[in-house]
Amino acid sequence: MVKEDIGNKEFMKKTLLIAPIGDPTRYKEVRYKLKDRQIDNCVSFLTHHADHVIIVGLSSIIDPEIKEIKEESKCMKIIKEILSNVSPVSSYKEFHDSSEVALKEFTEKIYQEYKNIKKDFIILPALGKPGKNYLFKFEPATISSLLLIQLYNKVKNDFYDRIIVDLTHGINYLPAVCYIATLQIAQIMLIRALRNNVSQIRFEAYNSDPFKEGEELNINLTSERKIQTLADNLIEFLASKQSLIRRGKDIKEVAKIIDEINTVKGEVESLLESLEYPYPLALSYLCNSFNLNLEGVLNNLITIFLDSVKYENNVFSSEIHIDPGKTFLLILANEIVNYVKEIVKPYEGKGFELDTIENLANLYKLVIPSYKYLIKHEISKIKEKLNNIDCFKGTLKELFKEELKEVEKVDKRIMIAHAGLQKQFVYVTKEYGKIYLAYYYGKVLELKDEDVKIIKDIILEKN
Repeated sequence: MVKEDIGNKEFMKKTLLIAPIGDPTRYKEVRYKLKDRQIDNCVSFLTHHADHVIIVGLSSIIDPEIKEIKEESKCMKIIKEILSNVSPVSSYKEFHDSSEVALKEFTEKIYQEYKNIKKDFIILPALGKPGKNYLFKFEPATISSLLLIQLYNKVKNDFYDRIIVDLTHGINYLPAVCYIATLQIAQIMLIRALRNNVSQIRFEAYNSDPFKEGEELNINLTSERKIQTLADNLIEFLASKQSLIRRGKDIKEVAKIIDEINTVKGEVESLLESLEYPYPLALSYLCNSFNLNLEGVLNNLITIFLDSVKYENNVFSSEIHIDPGKTFLLILANEIVNYVKEIVKPYEGKGFELDTIENLANLYKLVIPSYKYLIKHEISKIKEKLNNIDCFKGTLKELFKEELKEVEKVDKRIMIAHAGLQKQFVYVTKEYGKIYLAYYYGKVLELKDEDVKIIKDIILEKN
């Protein structure tokens, strides 16, 4: 952890490390080298300096096919001791819980000498038959979603400006899903970066040289990026027509709750479309009127999956499909709602203070950099027009004294070109030196359900 001064604000630079592990019984003692740091150990990720480490393992960690060897590594000794206390299971829930206990103990013992590091762990379902006894039949997309939700749960109260993933020990599908999920968590951190005046998140991926007996293995930087935008995932996942969660024909008992969850997905997409386009006033309304518990929905997805798993003849299977793109949008929406509610407060009968709406320009820069300048330009025109006016109440059309015809619906081209502020539909209040903006549709629109519906159906053209 490093202190850095940004203006008058002190910022603590922090690093998050995510490291997948497969079967620790196969790991051997070796000398790992990362730049000028060397360690003799059975895992590579101890070479990294990090404030918080999250180890991601498979549920098959308690089902290894152990081969006896002359010299057992530290990893082998630890895991064999842990496995000696594992009891037989009769359900996937028991199997999952036993795997969590095993990975927690393994993580604590591997990091025993590292006292000042926050340590967490995540167990994911395996695929195929990576171990000795059990076969796993799950949807790969669902597992990606489960990882993203659990990573978010582990970091939801913290900010990291550097996020790294060490893929050396990943097996099965772990390297691929951990790489993608780490990138997505870095994008989520961009929202928190706004509070710290940080413009980018550093992302780094590492992997070691192939193992060779008696040789020093370098930990290689295989990918390095400066994450500065949400655009790719936001636009791609909003365009997707996938449901958040789908079930197999045999899973009827959760049909109602799945329908309810997919309804939440629709609300989230409506909100995020006002971020995809430069509509800060609309986003202020939708975030301040948003009362759904998205963290509860995300955790419910995990519960639904765990409860759906069938166990028969050493085979674990589930027909639940959770879309990782839509899962990302739920997490992003949760961050956006929290951030906007902190920045922009509603005022009864007046809407939102203009200066706070302008502050959202930095958020829109994360989508398309030019949005920031578009929003600031449109707001500066309003401020300039009101500069020599002490009090004003009326639409932007009246403020600018433009001859515009009355229309029932917005023009999307005009909305985009003017940062969501089409003059016939925006009401301005200036009093006591402060300026407020609200949407207007025969009346000043508030945060009431019927007014928010007008914004969704007419202002944002939702039918």
